[in-house]
Amino acid sequence: MRETVAPLAKQLGVRLFEPPLPLPEIELHLVWHERNDRDGGHSWLRETLVGLFDGRP
Repeated sequence: MRETVAPLAKQLGVRLFEPPLPLPEIELHLVWHERNDRDGGHSWLRETLVGLFDGRP
């Protein structure tokens, strides 16, 4: 996630710090109504979010 945020932080002049204590992994789930399964915009958003949190470009 740091790789995703670092360029934006640099542009905004924000410094990033490691947390001072170990943090547990957080499990995230996406849920949507079945009528949105084939919606192109909704599909793009889901894929983009999954890519961000999986560390893919």
